[in-house]
Amino acid sequence: MSESPNDEFVYIKPEAFVTLILHTFRFWPIEKRNGDRAIAFGLLIGYIDGNTRFINKIQPICHNKENDYSMDDRFLKFIQDINSREFEMGGLNEVIGWYRSSDQGIKFSATDIKNHLNFQSKNSKFITLIFDQETFLKREGQYGFSIFRLKGENYYNIMSDYYKIAWEIGTIEDTDQIIANFRNYIRNFYENKPLITEIDEIE
Repeated sequence: MSESPNDEFVYIKPEAFVTLILHTFRFWPIEKRNGDRAIAFGLLIGYIDGNTRFINKIQPICHNKENDYSMDDRFLKFIQDINSREFEMGGLNEVIGWYRSSDQGIKFSATDIKNHLNFQSKNSKFITLIFDQETFLKREGQYGFSIFRLKGENYYNIMSDYYKIAWEIGTIEDTDQIIANFRNYIRNFYENKPLITEIDEIE
């Protein structure tokens, strides 16, 4: 891993971070039992302004019990569908990266690089967020994740170097949206539904 070659930065909306937390912990029971935990995968939605990326939304996609899970062409189709939806809604949002949870620490593994090649080769600005629940719970002052990107602008392969990008979680600006989200979480809880639903569960 190398140092970031420029002043890249990622700004994360707090409501997006809450969605990520709920998705990743849904498949990560505190009391670990064989086969209970799974890796959660999803997409980062926002926009890019110069060297700054703004993550405004999180879209949970699926979960899998294997750390070496290969993200197939379905993810490319999800990206196309989400980008079309966001375009129709107006604004600047599009898919700018993907995320996954981890039970092996915060690291950009060979499998992650292989998966990421499918995306960054098509969009050189794509990023990956790796979230580790153990770090989030047990290390005070740590948010449990890092954001990575392959080094370079035009050509990438499995041996490409990568680097971390600095980030910040913003302050709450849209209080009404936060309250609306929590109403939905509470409603789902009382109806014995998942607080967060994946695309795989809808389609």
